[in-house]
Amino acid sequence: MTSEQLELGTKGKPEVSADDPRIEKLVSYLAGKGWVMRGIAFAVIEVENRIGRQLKALSGGRIISSYRGYKLTVDATPKEKQDYVRERRACAESEVDYVDQVERVWNQAEREREAVTARSDSN
Repeated sequence: MTSEQLELGTKGKPEVSADDPRIEKLVSYLAGKGWVMRGIAFAVIEVENRIGRQLKALSGGRIISSYRGYKLTVDATPKEKQDYVRERRACAESEVDYVDQVERVWNQAEREREAVTARSDSN
């Protein structure tokens, strides 16, 4: 790990709440602009990336994102909205599948640990 990664790992989750006024600041900035690179949007509203991503997540669905940046949901074309929803659902399904795999691997390892313990207890 780099020192930067270590530093990020110790900061914890950014302190942002759903009533944070910076959410409205981000929404207002994006209004009518089309796609805006997130780094530019975050610089304009003067927040670091971690905080900016949390603001987007707490915007109540008002902001979509893609490789092109951030855009207000109400400014999206039907295709942009459909692409966003399809991509996010695919990511969510993939994450659920991965979590299920983690559970299976851990449960199998736990059964194996219990079997080893039971054998050593019977000896």
